[in-house]
Parts: sequence; structure tokens; C-alpha cells
Amino acid sequence: MKILIVGYGFYVMGDKNAVGGTVLPATISWCNQNSQNSIDIFARKHSQDIAKKRLKKYIENNSLTIRNQNINIVSDTDNEYDVAMIAVPEMAHLEVFKNLLHVKNVMCVKPVGASNSDYAKICQLAKENKQNFYVD
Repeated sequence: MKILIVGYGFYVMGDKNAVGGTVLPATISWCNQNSQNSIDIFARKHSQDIAKKRLKKYIENNSLTIRNQNINIVSDTDNEYDVAMIAVPEMAHLEVFKNLLHVKNVMCVKPVGASNSDYAKICQLAKENKQNFYVD
């Protein structure tokens, strides 16, 4: 299974001290129980080094065991993914979702959008593209 996590901030890897964050440990835990997986974490090109350092620190500080998977920092979302998780601030959810229309299963952290209008647009796009859309 190929998994994309969009974002590398608090929801994903906690604060600057690698405290908190639920998306990455939950994803790793699920992957450890299943067959070969690949987890890509999206970060813009200018943020790649920061994301890599945070990932390393988060894994070390939280003693995460990683089996059956590769974790990569990527700078685009064009690859084929089985699941994508939107874990960026809510004001960016709609734009990120528009870039994930090719992914069949998309999850999003709450709140889904910056406004009711954004939420409605995301739901409409998911319906039009026959996507499974989940809110965490």
C-alpha cells in the first residue's frame, strides 16, 4: 500500500521537540501490522531539509519501530497512492484536496476547511470524483 501524508507539522510529528502528533505514529503502527508499505510525507522543496530533520528526531524521540515500510520525504503529490492524509492547517485543505483528486481514499484532519463553503466544495469534489472521503 502506498500512503501519502500531506504536511509534517504538529498533527503529523508534533511540536519542534517531537512531542505530540498522532498521524505518523498511527500510520506507522498500522503499517507495522500489514504487508510491505510505503509512506511518503509531502513537504515543499524549500522545506525538505526541515521535514527530514523533524522525521528523524520524531522517530528517535518516540522510539518508533518501523517494519515493512519505507518512509520518504517527497516534493510532489503526482504519484499513485492508495490513501492520502491531509494534515495541514485548515485554510489550505481545499487547495491540497484539489491536488489529490487522483487518490481514491482521502482522509483529512478536523476542521475540514477554513469555512463551510470550503467544506461543501471538498465534499462536492469528492462526490464528483467518486472518492472515499474520511474526517479524523
